[in-house]
Amino acid sequence: MLGLFKEADKYNYPTGPCPPTTGCGKSITIDAINLITGEKIKGKDGKTEKETLDLSMYPGEGVNAPPYEAVKYLDLEFNMGVGSGVYYSLLFQLGKWGYERQEVKHSIEVSPVYKEYYTLIMDQKEKLDSQIKNGFAGLIQTIQDYELIDHDLRKYAEYLKWFAGLERAKKALKNAKETGNEIASAQAEYRESQHIIKAMFIDQVDAYTGDSVSLKGIAVRWPTIIGDFFDLYDEDESVEDIQKERDIPKAEAIILKTKHELYREWKNEFLTNIIKRYRSLKQLALGRKFSIEETREDLIPLISRYKAIKDMRSDMKGAAELQFDWNRPDSQAVAMDIWDVWAWKPFTVKEEPYPNTRYSEDKIPLKEAGFNKEERKYLFDNYKITEVPELPATPIMDRHLRNIMKMIYLEHGVRISLKDVVDKITDLSKRYSEPGDFSSTHGGPRWEFSPYFIFLKIPTLRHIIKLPNSGMIEDMIWDGIQTFNITQNILIGRMLEIQAIKENERRQISRMLGYEDLAENGKVTELDEMLKKTYPEFDFNEGKVDEKGVESQLKKEVKKEEVKKNFEEFQEKWKSFNEKSKKTLGKLGLYPLMFAYKTPYEKLMFERMTKQMQRGPGVAFGEVDNFLKKKAGVPGA
Repeated sequence: MLGLFKEADKYNYPTGPCPPTTGCGKSITIDAINLITGEKIKGKDGKTEKETLDLSMYPGEGVNAPPYEAVKYLDLEFNMGVGSGVYYSLLFQLGKWGYERQEVKHSIEVSPVYKEYYTLIMDQKEKLDSQIKNGFAGLIQTIQDYELIDHDLRKYAEYLKWFAGLERAKKALKNAKETGNEIASAQAEYRESQHIIKAMFIDQVDAYTGDSVSLKGIAVRWPTIIGDFFDLYDEDESVEDIQKERDIPKAEAIILKTKHELYREWKNEFLTNIIKRYRSLKQLALGRKFSIEETREDLIPLISRYKAIKDMRSDMKGAAELQFDWNRPDSQAVAMDIWDVWAWKPFTVKEEPYPNTRYSEDKIPLKEAGFNKEERKYLFDNYKITEVPELPATPIMDRHLRNIMKMIYLEHGVRISLKDVVDKITDLSKRYSEPGDFSSTHGGPRWEFSPYFIFLKIPTLRHIIKLPNSGMIEDMIWDGIQTFNITQNILIGRMLEIQAIKENERRQISRMLGYEDLAENGKVTELDEMLKKTYPEFDFNEGKVDEKGVESQLKKEVKKEEVKKNFEEFQEKWKSFNEKSKKTLGKLGLYPLMFAYKTPYEKLMFERMTKQMQRGPGVAFGEVDNFLKKKAGVPGA
């Protein structure tokens, strides 16, 4: 997880501000990702290209820095239940102080020696596991029943389609005879539409009357009798008319007349049965489909509760650490819970005692908000978005936020889209809003209109120990409470990561229930969409070739080659221009960064950063520290 305490993070957030000449020396190399499509960028050889991200935040690009003194390890011992009360009191108090609070991790470990608690947890897990398995068994049976019904439903739907076509062709022929227009084409269409139904009558009904009287058996004597049978219309025709029009023997005409009367009687009865049967099957199919959805919905809370009991030994790292832990959970009656909470609120650098309540209700164009041309086109084409709410710092979208989005995908396997960024901008704007725009969704005190935020990490370990003399101790360990001074771009990145964590949890439940599947780029797609993307040349619902898909795929390949060629040419020109610009600015004694990026944040890092801006997170850290000590009854707090 990005930035979580005591974890060997593979990817870290940008930090700074750093000296312009040296930077922070922070950079990582990752697989290159297209933020629009979420796909990894392939090179000419078909391999994924690499991209080096500069995580140094230079003056004006943002702030992500903890005051040196704003970190503390607290280990407080309480009577059973008191420590949990202190923890929840802190979270409630943070809400009163105006902080947004989010849990980002939780896990549990219970020693088998702690028999009462261990039995309670394991019984709960086993009960949930049994309920989930039984639910899945019922779900599978219901799906199988639905598939059998759906198979018959498709067959009868095909019959109805044939009969509907026949009735339309019959009506068209009647109209053509009345008007005298296009009679020949109407007759041809009528013969074509009745061909399948008559063929079904010959193969599945008439064939079982016996070789001596079936049309196939009689065809040995009169080879054209089957063809003549197909040419007969539904109108009443006499034996003489049939004989005269087709120039056939009277005996053959009598047989054709008899067979056609049988066909018409069978067809009417068959159509009546099909209509009734189709309605009955459709009703059953809808019932089974509703039952499937109901069963799935019933399984969601069970799976969610089951996954909420996260064992610390669920990965190799956690298992190894607990195996050699000092408190020996394998031999001592202990239980441990871990919670990681993030909390944040804005602050302003000021001397006056009252907060700055300024708020902008304006919206700004996507271009002014920092979205590039390709990003603006994507947001407009897919969501008709052309503007976003104004936040304290503009541009909102910058290189660091884009880097965080890429790292979130690589860390959590969830693709954060540009629409998610717009949603988080909107959510953040509502916390600055006027009371009339307030809602329970964004409850709490109205925020100061500032791009600078106090960001708290509150990692908590609750340690319950049952002593051999039956005494119980609740030990609360806050393993590195820390405050950060961060800017708006870093906060939006944190909000996006929380969304990715929740989305990852939701996907696990959703995929278990068969609602959707996960594509390679981290985007969730329904089965139809995934099949269409993989093989656009086929229509999987109809089971046939999709001509439009074939054509679009050919155009896509041609366009892809053109875009790739143009992009390579642009890269070469930009590289040449960039090198020349740096040399020119160097000769003038100017640092290139001054002109390369519009910087909405504080630039005077050695003056305001150290003397004023770090004071806000420092005071906030003191408030949290004193609150915990007072609740714990620490002397002198």
